[in-house]
Amino acid sequence: MASYSSVDEYGGFDFSRALASDFGLGSSAITSNTSAAPSLPQQSNVSAFKMPLTPQLNALAIVPGSCPQCKGRKYNFTAYFHNTKYFSSSPHHLLSYIERSYVLKNQLQSLLVEWAMNPRRPIIEFADIAEPQIRAWERRVQYLVETVLEFATSKGLHQGVGARKTDTVLRWTGKMVTRLEDTVWERANFQVSQSEMVSLLFQFRKLWESVWVGLVEDERSQREMSRSS
Repeated sequence: MASYSSVDEYGGFDFSRALASDFGLGSSAITSNTSAAPSLPQQSNVSAFKMPLTPQLNALAIVPGSCPQCKGRKYNFTAYFHNTKYFSSSPHHLLSYIERSYVLKNQLQSLLVEWAMNPRRPIIEFADIAEPQIRAWERRVQYLVETVLEFATSKGLHQGVGARKTDTVLRWTGKMVTRLEDTVWERANFQVSQSEMVSLLFQFRKLWESVWVGLVEDERSQREMSRSS
């Protein structure tokens, strides 16, 4: 297990610090969830970074639900977890992991806004500030992957689809970190529009979703094999 200084009883992740801190970014930093992807969890009393919604995305947006097992520390995942389009059974036992992935997506949004959408110029003067923020986010992603893999191993699912999908998350994250670091050190110019940022955040969310869906299906297959044996 990689060491990570921000840990607590919430599955080894300092959720309070993660929610309260957005790497100390400037006025353009974002601390709320984007509404740019379908099936986002419902949250309240949080200022939102307004993204344009198509009618299709509006139709898929989560509305407040009542399932107590779907309510995390910040989000209510009722409509998402109980939508059979995504999950054959509600992944209540994955709630803490899924909620953390949304926090990580929010932090990625902050990094993109600060260093790829509206970067300060000359940006290299802020590289010593930006690089630790970028690396801290990468470590948090890696820590969540390790935690999920530990869960999969404990359930005998370490060779399943869900566990294997974490490799894709790590590869995507590594490429994003490289692009951001190359930009702040002026080795490359990685600038994104608002629509491009929406697309990147959607990709990150869907990569994690493939992990959750994979784990749920792996567990279902495992139960079916046990019943047939």
